[in-house]
Amino acid sequence: MKRANKSVLLSLCSIMLAGGAVSAGEAVCPLVADSTIYSYHSERKMSAGSSSKLKIKGKHETPILKFDLSGIPKGSVVTKAVLTLTPRKAESKLKQIGFSTMPTDWAEGKSGNGDKGSVCFAWPGGVGKNWGGSGSVFTDVFFGNGGNVTGYTFARKAGAGYEIDISPRAIEAMRVDHPGGFVVMDESGGWEQKARNIYLHARESGGKGPKLKVTWEKATDRKAPSAPGLTVVNKALEDGEMLLEITCGGNDDTKGLALGYDVKLKEGGRLSSANWKQGKDLPRYRIPRPKAAGEKIRVWVKDLKPGKVYSFGIVAYDEAGNRSKLTVAKSAKAAGPTKAPSLEEKELVVKKGSPLAVGASLKVWALDELTEVEPVSGKVLGGKGYVESDDRNGNHVWNGKDKKVELFGVKGETVSFRLVLENAGASPLKGLKLNPAKFVAGSSSIAGDKVDLRRDWYFKVKGDWTVSIIPELDGKNNGLLDIPMADQGIAGQKLQTVLVEINVPADAVAKLYEGAIAISGAGIEGKLPVSLNVYDVVMPKELGFLIELNAYGEGGKKKKFQAIHRLAHEFRLGYNICPYGHSGKPSVKYIPKVVGKGATARIEDWSTWDEWMGPALDGSLFKDLPRGAVPIPHQYLPFYENYPTTMADGYRDGALQPDAYEKATGKTWNKHEWVPWVVERDGDHVDGFNADWKAGAKKIASDYRKHFEDKGWTKTEFQIFCNNKNFKGNPAVSLWILDEPNFGRDFRVLDYLYSSFKKPFEGSKLNITQRGDVSRPQWQGDRMDESCDYYVVSSAIYSEQDLVQKRMMEKDNKYWFYGGSPGPEVDMAQLEALYLKNWGMGAVGGLAYWTSFSGDPWDDAKPLGCVAKHRNGYSAQAMPTDRIAAQRRAQQDMELLDLLSAKDGWSQKRVARALASAVNLTSKTVATNADDPGSTSFKEISAADLAKIRLAVVKLLVK
Repeated sequence: MKRANKSVLLSLCSIMLAGGAVSAGEAVCPLVADSTIYSYHSERKMSAGSSSKLKIKGKHETPILKFDLSGIPKGSVVTKAVLTLTPRKAESKLKQIGFSTMPTDWAEGKSGNGDKGSVCFAWPGGVGKNWGGSGSVFTDVFFGNGGNVTGYTFARKAGAGYEIDISPRAIEAMRVDHPGGFVVMDESGGWEQKARNIYLHARESGGKGPKLKVTWEKATDRKAPSAPGLTVVNKALEDGEMLLEITCGGNDDTKGLALGYDVKLKEGGRLSSANWKQGKDLPRYRIPRPKAAGEKIRVWVKDLKPGKVYSFGIVAYDEAGNRSKLTVAKSAKAAGPTKAPSLEEKELVVKKGSPLAVGASLKVWALDELTEVEPVSGKVLGGKGYVESDDRNGNHVWNGKDKKVELFGVKGETVSFRLVLENAGASPLKGLKLNPAKFVAGSSSIAGDKVDLRRDWYFKVKGDWTVSIIPELDGKNNGLLDIPMADQGIAGQKLQTVLVEINVPADAVAKLYEGAIAISGAGIEGKLPVSLNVYDVVMPKELGFLIELNAYGEGGKKKKFQAIHRLAHEFRLGYNICPYGHSGKPSVKYIPKVVGKGATARIEDWSTWDEWMGPALDGSLFKDLPRGAVPIPHQYLPFYENYPTTMADGYRDGALQPDAYEKATGKTWNKHEWVPWVVERDGDHVDGFNADWKAGAKKIASDYRKHFEDKGWTKTEFQIFCNNKNFKGNPAVSLWILDEPNFGRDFRVLDYLYSSFKKPFEGSKLNITQRGDVSRPQWQGDRMDESCDYYVVSSAIYSEQDLVQKRMMEKDNKYWFYGGSPGPEVDMAQLEALYLKNWGMGAVGGLAYWTSFSGDPWDDAKPLGCVAKHRNGYSAQAMPTDRIAAQRRAQQDMELLDLLSAKDGWSQKRVARALASAVNLTSKTVATNADDPGSTSFKEISAADLAKIRLAVVKLLVK
């Protein structure tokens, strides 16, 4: 490592006052350390310390720089800072550059593996050291995740290099509280082919490395920041946690932004000015930057002693070194200590015996609704394959001793089980009829028409038959069954299963009901006894945790569209269609056409929207279903970068469109050449959207607001969702990656679009939210803090759990998960476990299948085909698969967990802890690449495990 040469500190200009004092100057600050942070998963322990080159490539390679700032005189303030970066190759270009200060110091070390003491993604300088808290990594403490000063700018060509303006505020933070210098990130992306790997000269590159020139002036500010407010927030927390709320003051009294905060805590006695130095500093990476006076920010404090009293104090400081008066919050106890939460679950009673014999050749038994049986071998699906099982003689649903089905449930719930019909004879059984009788408990009863029957339709996967479609049994052949089923043609079929669904009325009396399913035909007749214990708990009609059936296009038929909505409603799910595609045009028929432009734009006709969507939004489409006329839970609005005004008309006046490229270059459009051409010529997106685009967005959003309010559609959550990701087409649909955003420019445009569309809805009676499929929240930083409500992420909800929880606590962010879905050949307990795990992580919604309408589930084993269309003699426009039924079970169980969370002594986090201790939710997610949400599997999980905890939760609710 070369030594920093202090002689390069050069005063380039000075203005002398009387007495010889220097009032202003410039200094070139020596670079004392630099390296590249590699974030690709296989390179996270790789270091580039002492290398003669730095690499800057989106989120994958990020230069980290540390400068000696001692040449900036004490008593001065920074007014300007310019960083110069020099590419090693002339064809390498820089454009949008983001920067972030770093709260943690680091050691450059040498190139190689970071465990040798060199800075890398995993450690700031060797094994055992952390960027932030225990187990933290580089992304946990940058770009707003670690109380950073952040920003973005546009690089200017200067000779062989590029000049980049760094905010004076960032330099001041580095002088005072962020010793780790700063990182710079290529936030343009789009550099194609050979140009995408940009190497810069490093400190060891013969004087061509990064240079920082700082302009300063003598500090004349003598006015201290106003004292910030500080309170302890009363919120359900885990043991040893507290939540602080800071009411920001100003910089010069109440004006401007203070530079930072010092926050200290003291166990026991109260903090004061006299004992301030004895207080313990809150870790710097946990302290956010001040906002404007009056705004509130939260700080989540962990690892305190449960039940101990703590005093917290805060002081604000500015760039000139002025400090506010001390504010001390009222002393409070850290959460806890509390008794370890427990669901008090007990092993389910299993009475072994045998199946029920109906006549000489039919054996009848039952399984949990999540469990399936192979129709030839009789093996039971467990984990990832079929296994030998004794379930036919008894399980937690089938009482083999007394020959009856035993169930439990709550009011307003759909309670299901899988009925197994086993042909024990040598000849086929034909024309079997199932007829549910009413359930009776004294003078109370549940009518037989509250029971629905669904036939299991099988297809073959890896040599075994597995359940696929579950159409209504009476939808074909008068509801008659054969074993084997002639329309399936399964050689050697001995078993046929039926999903039995009991829709318990919300006003049912809490009692033990006795009922039966009559079985007749094929020369036999008998009854299968079924008991149902209804507990005094009411399942909410409205959905708490939202499971989404996501789609891209509705197929153009209103009948099918509304049939899928009815199916989703019946199974307690939400059907949502992204209303546009990569063509740049609406992809559904009901999106209203916009005529005119700018402030005079208007909706041409609302009739098609009202005809298609109206019955779903007022609930009338569902009045005959189990939950009644409850409106749909959520629905995308069509606002995005091309609606109501297209980008070709509204962004840069079309100057970046493919035809403009062809005209300017004389070349035929080629994506790989056009994309970097766009990136190089694009400027700040704020200036790119023209007046007509902005006025049109405001006007049409206002029209939607008025129409929806006039209709009274106030119960559905309307989501603004920007999700295009491809540079393609002429005209181009999107100049950014907005689905799974990759670069800073992508996040910033999302922020701009959401802010533009949400403003006209402020103060509305409507429930309007902004949803972003960010996928990787660790790279988001602070770029969307003010605009987005729901962040949809994939496996990052596991890997970035501390960061996700921090944002939930401090920013009230809400998270959905997506992906991880098992295929139809996997035990459906795995699917429910996926939802329960994510509920425990704090997610409030999710879609295990990023689309539920891919392929043909009648004979296609791909996981994404969850809803089937009419075929094989069935006329229903939409039919569920086993995965739809499993998701209903998961949704209902999460509603029960929500109800328990609301009880005294419980909270979502306490229930999550109890859940994790009751059932093994250890999982593994395997993905093929960074954008693949992967497939998640659980080491040990069964339908019996889930039934056990469900019963325990129900009993706690009535206790």
